Order: sequence, then C-alpha cells, then structure tokens
Amino acid sequence: MESTPYLLAALPQLEDEIFYRAVVLIVHHDEEGAFGFILNKPFTGEEEEATQLVAEIQDQQGSTLFEFEEPLFQGGPSKEEMVFLMHNQKALGDEEGKVTDEIFITADSDVFQDVLTQSEEGQKSFFMGCSSWDAGQLDDEIQNGAWIMVPFEERHLFRVPPDDLGDWSEGFWAEVLRVAGVDPLTLMTQGENEFGPN
Repeated sequence: MESTPYLLAALPQLEDEIFYRAVVLIVHHDEEGAFGFILNKPFTGEEEEATQLVAEIQDQQGSTLFEFEEPLFQGGPSKEEMVFLMHNQKALGDEEGKVTDEIFITADSDVFQDVLTQSEEGQKSFFMGCSSWDAGQLDDEIQNGAWIMVPFEERHLFRVPPDDLGDWSEGFWAEVLRVAGVDPLTLMTQGENEFGPN
C-alpha cells in the first residue's frame, strides 16, 4: 500500500497501447486495489489535434444557459462511459473525492456545472474513464519494472495541451521521469511484458 497521491511513469517495457509512455496520477491505493487517471493522453481528432469536450448547460425548461469547450483526456480503460472532473475549487469538493486539501475528483454533473459557472480562476481537467487495478496488481507491476513511482507535484496537474499535440504527451512523460532522476534517453526497451490494469 502506497501513500497517495503519487505519480506513475510507464517504463518502455510497458507496451500496452493505452499506457505506453503514460503518466498516471494515483489518487487511491490500498490493500483492495488502486485507482487513478492518465494525465498526458488527450483524446485526438483528425491530424492529431486535441479533442474538446463540447457540451451545454441547460435550465429546467431546456433553454441553453451557456456552452463550453474543454480539453478531454483519456483517463484510462475502466469506466470508459463516465466523465470525471478534477478541480481545485475547495468549496465544491467533498471528502469522498478529496485527492489533497486543494484537489478533488468528481463525476457529479451538478459539480461540473458549478465549477464551470462559478469561477473563472479555478483550474480543471476532464477525463473520460479512469485507471484501476485489483488488489496487489499495481504493486506487482511496479515490482516487475512496468512503472516508476514519482513524488506528487501539483504543477503536473491541469496541463492544457496545445491544439497541435505533436510531441506534447511524450514531452510530459520525459519531464516526469526527470523529476524521478531518470534520463528517458537512457532507458532501453527490455521486451514486451503482460502488464495493464483491468
């Protein structure tokens, strides 16, 4: 069991399509399993441009109050039908979704609306799906060299990808590895392993 939150950076031998060179924020890890969100995998459209979450907020009569567009990240292969919001609006957070004293995760659409309408200064990220591991599964993957654990730093959250993604995702991954004291250029692929969450 690890103290959360912390980051995981995928090592090159983890060749799972979703988790290849991924950076994952782990928000919960205990004897029953682990749970988190990929931070550096925006959904992309044509020509590798970042996909936006486009939606509108309506009143009870069905009239549109306002529309919004926000970058949408691939949180992971679990609960792929759900949208999660990470935000730093303490007044709108609760203990169940608490990541730190300042960071919260929710899937409550009412909180989505409040975050989007009540503050222009707050930071937020939207994720489609999440990443989860069964009891002991993530521990085994770490011990077998699929991941490197990296101390949590809030500066790695709420990144806004450019419209033209280019090497943004890989650059993010390399930056996090360097925080852990690892030079990504020196890493050598040691073969494909059968790792990956549920």
